[in-house]
Amino acid sequence: MSNTKPKYLYLIIAAIGIITWLCSDVLVALFMVVVLWLGSIFIKDDDEPLSSKRYRTPTDDYGSSFQENQQKENRKVESVTSFADQVIAEKNGLVNSNDLLSQFGLTIHTDRMLHKMHLDKVIDGLRKLGYGIVPNYLHGHKRFDYNEQCVLYKSHSKLPESLSSAAKQGELFLKLFSVILNGNQIVYGDKEYINNCLTELKTPEKYHAHLYAYIQWLLQKKQSYDKKTKDEVAELPKATKEKFVKLLLESISTNGSIDHNRLEALKKVLPTLDEDPASIHSLLHQSIPTMGWLQ
Repeated sequence: MSNTKPKYLYLIIAAIGIITWLCSDVLVALFMVVVLWLGSIFIKDDDEPLSSKRYRTPTDDYGSSFQENQQKENRKVESVTSFADQVIAEKNGLVNSNDLLSQFGLTIHTDRMLHKMHLDKVIDGLRKLGYGIVPNYLHGHKRFDYNEQCVLYKSHSKLPESLSSAAKQGELFLKLFSVILNGNQIVYGDKEYINNCLTELKTPEKYHAHLYAYIQWLLQKKQSYDKKTKDEVAELPKATKEKFVKLLLESISTNGSIDHNRLEALKKVLPTLDEDPASIHSLLHQSIPTMGWLQ
């Protein structure tokens, strides 16, 4: 508060004092002057610059609230990003859905299914931050629910809601590969093998991270050669089936020696690829000529 009072205020006080003195007695005039002077000390100096005064308008309240909400939102984004990066770096993207849902502030329930609205919130939120998740029902997978295993991955280019035919073909091939693995995890050499297969199948590179996450998700449990997969394989063009056979034959020896469990599993897949399981040795000779000892 300024100590300097406007001059006109003191002139008014003096004038009122003189008039009161002329019209009444001295004591009354003095009393009026004192009262007016005391009241004036509670009056702000109107000469004070506007820049030094403190006003609070509705706009100030809105701006403050917006800033607080923005800071809160930024903290949430940083938390989700940090969590996703750590999962990808330390666990190859493998995460329990409950842990992921908690990152988005969603309540975990054990007596109901995960609501589609909450599912979409997670999928869309991850996509906007540059991450993907498997399974993703928008890509034709099952819907994940509470307490299920999922796989996160970093997507350098945001994938469309529906996968391209090339990406779907890559998924179908990896599903066959997971059937041949017969519930076993990938071994040294399989990662390079998968990379080579995606190149052979001409799968766009922007889908590679998604497909690596997809095979990681498939390997969380033993995959059966179900009717849906068989029907999809049966509809493939002849040239694609032949390419699948060639690549799957290579899968039984990715670590340098024949894996007989994979060999037996491959025999179950061959019929839908228009190949006779009894001819597998001949096919191996054609694919890998150095394996003559198999006969």
